[in-house]
Amino acid sequence: MGTRAGIVAGLVLILGSACATNDYLRLASKSIEAEEFDSAVRYLEKGASEGDERCDYFLATLMLSGELGGERDPETGSRWLRNAANAGLPDAQSDLGELYERGDGVERNPARAAEWYRKAADAGLPVAQAHLGLLYAAGLGLEEDPVLAAQWFRKAAVAGDPLGQGALGAATFQGVGVPKDVIEAYMWTRLAANQGNAKAVKNLPAIAREMTDEELRKARHKVSRFRAKGARRDHARPRPRHQSSDSLSQIHGSGRTPR
Repeated sequence: MGTRAGIVAGLVLILGSACATNDYLRLASKSIEAEEFDSAVRYLEKGASEGDERCDYFLATLMLSGELGGERDPETGSRWLRNAANAGLPDAQSDLGELYERGDGVERNPARAAEWYRKAADAGLPVAQAHLGLLYAAGLGLEEDPVLAAQWFRKAAVAGDPLGQGALGAATFQGVGVPKDVIEAYMWTRLAANQGNAKAVKNLPAIAREMTDEELRKARHKVSRFRAKGARRDHARPRPRHQSSDSLSQIHGSGRTPR
């Protein structure tokens, strides 16, 4: 897990201006930075008791990360997370899906994981879209459907999520759920690798070995164009409240990796 400063910074990114304008979140953030953990918990519990689901989410994340000055508390963390998820916070819904997928603080239940991922995915959260696609690809908690898996991967990939990009690259390379296309496969895999997706980094050489020089040139051009479009979008509009974050679990895929 990351440092306390990193955890706080990540929560501020997800919760946006709320950490500056909400007294409980602001005071909790300052308490954590000062390592006054009991005070932080009191502020967050007070905010949660007044119906602010962001305080539930903050508490859950801290307990699940183990950054409250002690050991991880996944059971308690999952309860706070469920409160935020039931209140409709997409980041909490996605994180709760991961807990059910892994059996972390809750009994492992891929079907429940799929339900929570779908709520967040339908709300437009890219990392949840990628995870839902992975469940469809593996037939975990859902009937296996490679076409639907690829559709969810694409939604996440186009939004810039590295998990979705890596999964779409693998599916496109294998021709699973989508037509085989080495140029598209290279593009998505390269974009994912550039964002630190370890599985994409590993898969990229195998894809490149099957490509001609001309295909590589075209694929690299598509990568540049996608990145340029993304930079223009980021410059032209405010950053959305809910961001793709690093997965709580490692990329597990569907067992169909490029060889």
